[in-house]
Amino acid sequence: MRKLYVFLLMVLVEACSPSGYEIDGTVNGISEGKVYMISFLKTVPDTLAVAQVRDGHFHVEGECLGVIPALLMVDGQGMGGIPIYLEKGRYHVELDARDVRKWRIEGGGESQRLSNEYQQIDRCANQAVDSIRDEFMEAIKEPESPRFLQLRAHIDSILLVAEERRMLFLKQHADSYLALNDCAVRAYAMALEDLQAAFGRFSEEMQNSYAGKAIAERIQKMESLAPGRIAPDFTLATPDGESFTMHSVKAKVKLLDFWASWCAPCRVLIPQLRDLYQELHPQGFEILGISFDDRRDVWARAIEEERMSWPQGSDLKGFQPGLPLTELYAISGIPHMVLLDGDNRIVLVNPSMEQLEKEIVRLLKK
Repeated sequence: MRKLYVFLLMVLVEACSPSGYEIDGTVNGISEGKVYMISFLKTVPDTLAVAQVRDGHFHVEGECLGVIPALLMVDGQGMGGIPIYLEKGRYHVELDARDVRKWRIEGGGESQRLSNEYQQIDRCANQAVDSIRDEFMEAIKEPESPRFLQLRAHIDSILLVAEERRMLFLKQHADSYLALNDCAVRAYAMALEDLQAAFGRFSEEMQNSYAGKAIAERIQKMESLAPGRIAPDFTLATPDGESFTMHSVKAKVKLLDFWASWCAPCRVLIPQLRDLYQELHPQGFEILGISFDDRRDVWARAIEEERMSWPQGSDLKGFQPGLPLTELYAISGIPHMVLLDGDNRIVLVNPSMEQLEKEIVRLLKK
């Protein structure tokens, strides 16, 4: 009889448990509005769920396989968000629409518990900085004063200690979804070899999770653009509106320079490219400028101002994640340069100017 009772109790508990995640929350500062759960692990943000705020409360639920890292965001409150690790279970969330740093999450699983501890490192650092913020803002009026220099050094030390604590925490929990999510967030700034090595340290289960698949997709894309691969072709238009393909631009050595008129670092680089072009173009070196502008007149004016005599093209769609060209070349920021040989085979990706010149000269001598 006792075994039957235990069995029936287990069935009842299972029946009452959520099949996915359930979140009950309160939002201070607003009575009506919306909250969103968004993943930023892919090139285009993925909206996982939306909930209405009524009388300062909201409820959201959904299915998920494994653990999904997301940010819980209040509509109209900028890009700040609350880190939440979605998995089967119940959560209670308290947040403040007026200050994204004021939040509390209860429930969830081990990943959420680790995330809460990890975020506490930043909270402590922010509190320490806040305690001297007013004095610092007053001292900054005299940037050469001993007090300002002392306060600035103190703030730097707070931030350095916080960074060291974050790195230690991730190292201590190296096989956690928290560490996996950190790897996914940093994936777009990592070299292929470093990303492959970091990803390989996670278990197969984690590699097959939501965040793991996002990293795997990034690796696959980077591998397709690695040195030795044929650069994918694409179609652009000249400032005069005539269409052409990247592969149709012939040269012994070709540099793809992804830039935009509004990109200050891009324009700082142009004089160096201009010198390189004047020296090596007669030997078979070509540059193809690929602009992420969205206005033809602004783009054309920048070409004239910078005296860029090499071929130029654009689709005039601007720059943002998810566009065909940024996706095709896995571009997360500009300037972005890709050096190709005469067969449109990738040689270097984002080299330094010293590396670039050295490799161009080597290829031209072949």
